[in-house]
Amino acid sequence: MADSVDPTTGTELSPLERAIDAVLFWPFDLGARAADHLPDVTARVRDQLVFARFIGRLAVQQGNVEIRRRIESATRPDPSPAAADPVADLPTEPTTGIPTSGADAVDAGGLALPDYDQLPAAHIIDKLAGLTRQERDLIESYEAATRGRRTVLGKLERLREE
Repeated sequence: MADSVDPTTGTELSPLERAIDAVLFWPFDLGARAADHLPDVTARVRDQLVFARFIGRLAVQQGNVEIRRRIESATRPDPSPAAADPVADLPTEPTTGIPTSGADAVDAGGLALPDYDQLPAAHIIDKLAGLTRQERDLIESYEAATRGRRTVLGKLERLREE
């Protein structure tokens, strides 16, 4: 082992001499090596800081975009349930002679389903089969005159054909 030989005499160092070398010379050796590598370490740290700042700015920009999007969607009026109807290809016009507008149109308060205007189309469709023909005709007239949801009108037409 080269570290355990005294360079001046060529004799092997005792354990005490090796301990003294370790305590006195290794810190200087480490300091010298650190001084040699300090520019490289400094450059790497600087690069990592630049990268971290870039990522931070990118995260803040994305956060701002997301916040703006959420604020805009919160302040926009809710889309009508008609836009969310899963069945959009059903016929829109009723085929009966039921009045759909004007003075003959029905008021929502006279419909068999309470809170009709607040019900989604899926709930209305589920309840239509339990209504009488006259109640369904009134709902069809009201729906055609107001929201015109194809799913509701299509279900009413299918029930009329049964």
